[in-house]
Amino acid sequence: MIEDWKLFREGMVVRELDKIMKNWKLLHAGIVVRDLDKAVRFWESTGIATFDNKAFHFDINTCPSLSVYGKPADPKFHTKWRLGQIGVLPVELGQVIAGESTYAEFFRTRGEGIHHIGFSVDNFDEAAAYMVGKGMPMMISATPTGGGWAYFDACESGAGIIIELIDPSTLGCNWFGRLE
Repeated sequence: MIEDWKLFREGMVVRELDKIMKNWKLLHAGIVVRDLDKAVRFWESTGIATFDNKAFHFDINTCPSLSVYGKPADPKFHTKWRLGQIGVLPVELGQVIAGESTYAEFFRTRGEGIHHIGFSVDNFDEAAAYMVGKGMPMMISATPTGGGWAYFDACESGAGIIIELIDPSTLGCNWFGRLE
């Protein structure tokens, strides 16, 4: 891992990031796939990837406070995920099972691919306000007891990616409660 981007490439011009990002930690890249089991089999067959042996389901049952653009999520919303690592990059592979969601919209409009980059943040409210203030609307979120979790849309601005922010102290979403 490159600890100091200024040393990455001699002569590379690097400006300092905004102070709010000093405590953000990269968690993973979220990748939407057509067939979760097939994708895991492929990546593991390459010898450069490994995945947890259990999938988890993300839906209204695992996160009752879920909202999409400030409105309650589709009650049929259901996705299935596997956590893993491709090389040194932590990833989560996700498959849409049912209902409308940012994942289903992404898959319909772009197909398979990197859906989001996830970061852990110390102060969710401050980080969320920062993202919205920079022109990235909150797409999907859950702000149950303490902390928070959300996706911010940087695609419309031409940046081509969704940013996920997670406060690790967030309670109320049973992320792994429905392991297979």
